[in-house]
Amino acid sequence: SVCCCLSDALAQLPQTTITAVYPPGGQIGTTFDVVVSGPTVIDVQELLFSHGSIRATLKSAKPDEFATADEPQFGKFSVHIDKGVPPGKYEVRAVGRHGISNPLTFIVGSKPAVLGDGSNRSPEKATTLELGQVVTGKTAASAIDFYQVALKKGQLICVDCQAQQIDSRLNAVVSIMDKTKVELARAFAVERDPVIFFT
Repeated sequence: SVCCCLSDALAQLPQTTITAVYPPGGQIGTTFDVVVSGPTVIDVQELLFSHGSIRATLKSAKPDEFATADEPQFGKFSVHIDKGVPPGKYEVRAVGRHGISNPLTFIVGSKPAVLGDGSNRSPEKATTLELGQVVTGKTAASAIDFYQVALKKGQLICVDCQAQQIDSRLNAVVSIMDKTKVELARAFAVERDPVIFFT
């Protein structure tokens, strides 16, 4: 006698997956460049937003000085946010050869954002900010970014670090120091983002 066992053969095809969109948002009424990161973004050619008045155009450029025509720069886009888009959090998905990606959070704000460039890794090189400004940046593991702001005695401020809220893996620590580098306040959280109210 013969016993045969038949089973389905399952093939797992690649799926378009994104892990970061940088910057993860922008100001109402502006146009800016965005780069998408992830394990399968080599052919990402379109971004879809949950608000129809946020639009992305795939960037193109000549691959080298001898090229006669531009070629698409997959994963790199020019994003425009119309003036009528309300401030808030929206979803963004990438479209590539392997379908539509997972969603990430994309923040639309009414204030201009300062893009961090990683040059402020010491108190002496702290980036100067004004109250009410938004800072968007990337950081490496265990890295410290420094910012400075002028305050008046008795003034109440709030420092709100949004990382996990925008699908970042960062567990942030926020610290406030005076000009002599003495720590005055600190906030950290493992499963939520830190916020400091400081007078």
